[in-house]
Amino acid sequence: AVVSTQSTWEREAEEKRAGARKDLTMEQMAFLQKREKMRREERMKSQVLGSVDLFSGSPLGIFTGPMEESSDKDMLVTWRASQQRELRILSTPPPGMPWRR
Repeated sequence: AVVSTQSTWEREAEEKRAGARKDLTMEQMAFLQKREKMRREERMKSQVLGSVDLFSGSPLGIFTGPMEESSDKDMLVTWRASQQRELRILSTPPPGMPWRR
């Protein structure tokens, strides 16, 4: 089985081109196929293959030490209270319909 590396949009574009190529001569078709092959090879050259070590570079020095104490403690308490309230509301079943009894 042959595994296709083309994406869906590439296949759709190729099908569109194939429909437009019906009116072309054999020489024109050969030229287009040659150009397509050259473009594909050029794309393959530009792709980076292999693994990249993310930690091999020198650090930027943005984060120099431990984080300072945040001044947003009050805001965090408010957010937690809001989240607890939402969870309580969501977990509470709705009231029964009075006319069902």
